[in-house]
Amino acid sequence: QAGGDAALLAGCAEACGLARLALHLTLEHLRTRQQFGQPLARFQALQHRAADMAVACAYANAHTWGVITGSGAAAWAGPGLPAGPGTAAILAALAADAAAARAEVLRNARQVVEQAVQLHGGLGVSDEGAVSHAFKRIVALEAALGDRSAHLERVARAGSLVQP
Repeated sequence: QAGGDAALLAGCAEACGLARLALHLTLEHLRTRQQFGQPLARFQALQHRAADMAVACAYANAHTWGVITGSGAAAWAGPGLPAGPGTAAILAALAADAAAARAEVLRNARQVVEQAVQLHGGLGVSDEGAVSHAFKRIVALEAALGDRSAHLERVARAGSLVQP
């Protein structure tokens, strides 16, 4: 089970990277693309959407790295963990944290790449654009790592407090 939970966190880290890439590409696009004689970045509505993307990206990143570097992260090392009654509790808490990370991180990463596709317009869905590849990879990660409701159920069974 610990290997599967480590894979969840690796997928979350990849999703964070994809979200950051999509955000970076979108900000660059907004700075360089001209509309009505000015860069798209000058339009307030697009600034708000970019800010929302940045917040979602930061949230996903903080959630992932908080679990990976958290106080129980040493338990992921596996064999070095001393056997005992506390070990099972540590691993159960880490499993719940991994499930919570999966539920929240991929939701936020998908929000970022969906906005990137929208803000790039037709370029966002073309196979030549990196944004479309980021979107496809996020969708693949969602399929590979299990659906959000299953992970939220794991969190609920563990007694963790995560807002759906």
